Amino acid sequence: MEALKNLLSTLRMRIFLLFGLLFVAILVVDQAIERFGLPLASFEGRFKERQREAFRALDLTADLKKERLILWIEERKADLNVVAESPVIQSSLAKVEKEFHQVAAAGKTDEEFWARIRRGAEYREIRQHIDIMMNSYQAYERIDLVDLHSGVVMVSTDETVQGYYIFDDVTGLSDLSSLRGYMVNIWRHPEGHDLDMHIARSIRATGAEESGLALLMHIDTGHFLEPLLHTGGGLGKTGEALLVDSQAGILTPLKFPLPEKGEAVPLEYRIPAEPARLAASREEGIISSRDYRGVPVLAAYRFIEVSPDTSWGLVVKRDAAEVFSGYRRENLLSLILIIVGIFFVVASTYFLADSLTGPLSGVSETAKRIREGDLTARARVEGTEEVKVLAETFNAMVRELKIYMDQLQEKNEELEAFVYTAAHDLKNPLIGAQGYLNLLSRTLPGKLNHNQEHLLERTTVTLQRFERILDDLLEYSQVRAEPPETGSVDLDSLIKRIKAEQWERIRGSGARIIVQENLPEIQLNESRAYQIFSNLVSNSLKFTRNGVTPVIEIGMIPHPQEAVAENHSLFFVTDNGIGIDPMWHDRIFGLFERVDQNRGDGSGTGLAIVRRIIRQVSGKIWVKSTRGSGATFYFSLPTS
Repeated sequence: MEALKNLLSTLRMRIFLLFGLLFVAILVVDQAIERFGLPLASFEGRFKERQREAFRALDLTADLKKERLILWIEERKADLNVVAESPVIQSSLAKVEKEFHQVAAAGKTDEEFWARIRRGAEYREIRQHIDIMMNSYQAYERIDLVDLHSGVVMVSTDETVQGYYIFDDVTGLSDLSSLRGYMVNIWRHPEGHDLDMHIARSIRATGAEESGLALLMHIDTGHFLEPLLHTGGGLGKTGEALLVDSQAGILTPLKFPLPEKGEAVPLEYRIPAEPARLAASREEGIISSRDYRGVPVLAAYRFIEVSPDTSWGLVVKRDAAEVFSGYRRENLLSLILIIVGIFFVVASTYFLADSLTGPLSGVSETAKRIREGDLTARARVEGTEEVKVLAETFNAMVRELKIYMDQLQEKNEELEAFVYTAAHDLKNPLIGAQGYLNLLSRTLPGKLNHNQEHLLERTTVTLQRFERILDDLLEYSQVRAEPPETGSVDLDSLIKRIKAEQWERIRGSGARIIVQENLPEIQLNESRAYQIFSNLVSNSLKFTRNGVTPVIEIGMIPHPQEAVAENHSLFFVTDNGIGIDPMWHDRIFGLFERVDQNRGDGSGTGLAIVRRIIRQVSGKIWVKSTRGSGATFYFSLPTS
């Protein structure tokens, strides 16, 4: 996770992500607008355009089929009118109707009666006209003349049905009494699923006061109506036109099977789909919905007025999947092109980012080497003109920094040599002064008054303190020199040694020193390691709180949150002493800095020596503490 975070924070990756994502976003938005449009700009997009084209084709097909159906029905009505309004037919029917009613009243309508009727001139006249109609148009299976009072077929092109009671087969025929009334319905044969269409109108025989007869034409829907609804290839493989009645019951067979087990029987099955419901409700329009299979479709719906009391609904539909199949293929091709485009843009963006940031990365790597102490490192002068100027300026700064650091190194070496020489040279007169004081103490016993003895004692103590300061200065100046030998130091043994040497102080204070188990070996000169831990433990024993048993803990943090150098481990020494005010957290590592001048007899160089040793091996040290709550020193050292 940290590596990913570092990768995303690089300039190269930011440029790559910025331009790459920007292009991808533009490409996606462009494709989305092209497909789905932009409403605010009145741009519909390819999806809406394809949908509008499909609706236009469905609308046109629905209007055309409605027009053809109405025209076909009107032609059939015209055929009825030709026969029904013929004076010859009306005159002949008057005689046949009169004879039929007389015989029917006597209850003698047997086969002999119908044979006598068929021999009559009037019957032959009627048959001649309706036979001409049958042969001329070839649209009819049968033509009947029916008595509306009894429901009996009086004349028919099929003589086998003469005398047949037909009201059970033709619903609504008995109500046909208006002079200009028409009846249109569809009837299913009881023995099968074949459908017949009936068109009828009333006829008034010559001299009759009311219409007592009906001219009934039988039409096979499979030969004439279903071909009118055929969609052909114009609406694809899933195109379908179907008729429903006012209750959304199907009047023609469905093209596709139902999703559930069962059969869609015409005149029985009602379509629950919205387009059929709207058409049955005498509405017209277009809709995107689901059909009787539950499949998404685009549909146009119309209503057809076939008679004063009968209307049909017409639905012309096509599966949405087929309508948009080409659109989906285009989308797939566009998606492939988008992916290829994204790949090339990502690649070009990466190379562009690399060409821009590669030289900068070189400068960054050089800066890291300089931070690690290699002042001989130089950035390569390459890339754009601006980057070249940056690299040259950076290299010039490094050269100036190296000159300054060399001069500073020389001054530090001179200063350390001076400190070492001064401390060393001051030892001789100091030793001489201490010798004279010792001689005076031995030769003048009992000859000095109280004030003189006090002054002599104070002078001796001051010279001893001065001697310790000189010793600490010598030790501090020697730390900078490379240690004579670096090896593995066993911390458990080292801390046992420190505890043994500090035993008197530990016993006197009652302190407890807790050492974490399995501490790793550190890679350091043993004397330097001793100075670090000895100084820290000594400080913890020195700055204790009154009335509180000192507790000192030494250990290592396995997974530190703070960054440490590679191959370093983070150690700590913590106590429950007087603590350190935050304002002193940095100052205590300075030379001759003492937090409490009244405690201890140190010179204030211990922590300065510790920090110098730790920094010499690329480690670091810091303290966390508040006044009165103890202190914890954290420091990193190289480990095995």
